Amino acid sequence: MRRARLLGLTATLCSNQVDGVRKMVGFDKNTVVLKRSTDRANLSYSVLDLGYFEGTNDAVMVKSVELLMPHVFLSAKTMIFVATRSDCDFLAKHLSASCIPSWPYHGKLEKATRRENWNAWSDAQGYAVLVSTSLGGTGRNQPMVDLVIQLTVRPNIYSMVQEFGRAGRKGQGSRCIVVAHPIYLQHVVSFVDFQDPIEYRMFIDVIEFIFTRAGCRRQKIQSLLGDELFCAGSCPSSDDVAKGKCDRCDVTKVLGTNLYSLLDVTNPAIALLKEIEHYSDGDGAHFVQIFSHGDWRSRLVPSVASACFMYVLINYLRFSKVTYKTDTGCFSTLMLNVDAIRSAHVISLRETIWVECDSSLGTSIYIT
Repeated sequence: MRRARLLGLTATLCSNQVDGVRKMVGFDKNTVVLKRSTDRANLSYSVLDLGYFEGTNDAVMVKSVELLMPHVFLSAKTMIFVATRSDCDFLAKHLSASCIPSWPYHGKLEKATRRENWNAWSDAQGYAVLVSTSLGGTGRNQPMVDLVIQLTVRPNIYSMVQEFGRAGRKGQGSRCIVVAHPIYLQHVVSFVDFQDPIEYRMFIDVIEFIFTRAGCRRQKIQSLLGDELFCAGSCPSSDDVAKGKCDRCDVTKVLGTNLYSLLDVTNPAIALLKEIEHYSDGDGAHFVQIFSHGDWRSRLVPSVASACFMYVLINYLRFSKVTYKTDTGCFSTLMLNVDAIRSAHVISLRETIWVECDSSLGTSIYIT
């Protein structure tokens, strides 16, 4: 009997993952694999860094959309991705009250209501906004979307790219904007298993993509996706409006009013996380190298990135017994003062944050 011809399609799998799928379904090694770069040349990527201001999650979302309203007004269709269903309902209601045609889209809505909201948004004349959880990031297609805004942080680059990919599906030039603020980390950390090295690494990749200072964002995305066919080190140099550029490569379009310079990967907050990773043993004990507070004071600089990584560190070590190493080489064990450390991310970033370790007092956060 003649064997059936099988065709497998994938959007973002890299070569080793394709090989794994091929073996799993029983394709032989002579299977023909046709592929092209996953780069979406018509998409531009930007990060709006809000700096830091105190406020509730709702207040930060409102501030975010206020700053991005000019982009919404100039867009045909906008999708705003948020972390939770309550965020979705709140923001859609707020925008509607501000005379911006908006509809929520999430899994708690009845199926008929979701369909009605999707159709109303799709059929709306002029600009219109769909506020969605991750539900709207897969399986639905609205070709007129030319603006995607992420008011949340996803646990891995694949989830982010799925949502970016809602934009520009007719080939039109489109924008993908991530809004950066420490409060947007609150929900995502509960979805990351920090004991799993793969999940941990993927999450750190996302944080570095958002907060590192140098390098083309497009190149970073394609590198994280394992795109062997994308070799460019920067966005294409072209005057074609259908060709997107990231905010690193297009110096004429700087987003936002951020007063703080972003940190690169040498940021000591990142270094502290790497120390935790380095000193983790097989039993799950975490050996944290604590530098003298004078050293940390000179190395930690005020930035939203510092607060974000502090928050990740807090959740990584939450309620766990931590074994740390002092400058003298002696080991001591203490329970983290979780409340004190959690308060670090709500302190003005115009101050300097550093950690001092004292075996008699436990771990404390000092502000100068």
